[in-house]
Amino acid sequence: MTYQRRNLIVATGVLLALPSIAFTQANKNFRVGVLSFDDNPRDPIWVAFIMEMAALGYVEGRNLTVVPGFAGKNGRSIESAAVELVGLNIDVLYVAAGTSGVQAAKSATSTIPIVMLTAGEPVRDNLIASLSHPGGNITGNANFGLDLLIKRLQIIVEILGSPRHVAFLTLRPSPFTRHIEAYRDTLSAAAQTFGVEPHFFVVDSIDDLEAAFSDMTRRRMDALVIDSTSTFYVHVKRVGALVVQHRLPAIGDGRRYADAGLLVAYGIDYNDLARKSARYVDRILRGAKPSNLPVERATKFEMVVNLKAAEDFGLKIPRGMLAGASEVIR
Repeated sequence: MTYQRRNLIVATGVLLALPSIAFTQANKNFRVGVLSFDDNPRDPIWVAFIMEMAALGYVEGRNLTVVPGFAGKNGRSIESAAVELVGLNIDVLYVAAGTSGVQAAKSATSTIPIVMLTAGEPVRDNLIASLSHPGGNITGNANFGLDLLIKRLQIIVEILGSPRHVAFLTLRPSPFTRHIEAYRDTLSAAAQTFGVEPHFFVVDSIDDLEAAFSDMTRRRMDALVIDSTSTFYVHVKRVGALVVQHRLPAIGDGRRYADAGLLVAYGIDYNDLARKSARYVDRILRGAKPSNLPVERATKFEMVVNLKAAEDFGLKIPRGMLAGASEVIR
């Protein structure tokens, strides 16, 4: 039984076990719009959000209606999905689609409260005024993606020992490409401290991945660090297949990357952020204003090591790294 299936069963059990939970506005049916790229109801991030909402007293069919808005289906853009959701009489818009999703939601409404699962640089991207006083109608969680990229670089260097050329893969548009000069300068400085030379590969769409990986092989990259983007996350199997095909030791964001064949994954614990997002939604439904709810930085991270991939590459994962890993795939 997959961990997704187990989580779904647990979530269903929680929902069925909550008929007696009191709620201050039990007679009201709240409508929560969910903006996402991924329509998989078994995704652990989705399950974690639903479970936490249930624990807070919100049961679908009783006092909660979840209104899904999925981008990518039939070519629908994240912008059109956001506009559609805003027109469906929702009380809160929960955005589980990264920075691009939050930007689409902000463009679609300035009045409906918006809760971010995560955004890379919300202040720099003008999504909020500040972490402590976001202002406007947006609050939620921030992950500060540049810090994560540097940490991934450090991990892959530690595993490989002395890689010379390390590729960074990102997607346009993303927080990286919006601030590409600052990001490149910071990453280049970090790479220099690790004794490696960084190479930046920017793709315009998921269909450009094959050409990018072929270019990495031609230029003899020793390792790959993958940026955190919702598009890569949704198409992680495709990314993983290319990593395996080109035999490139790679590190990505979250367990799904390790499952897809990458050597290691390091990123935020998105399940934890999903639970926090549910608490934000709860506070807003009870009357709190998003402008007064400080945006929280992610505090829980996970590292998943793929020992099978390590064996395929003839690599030995440092013992300390294995001891500190959240999970080891064998």
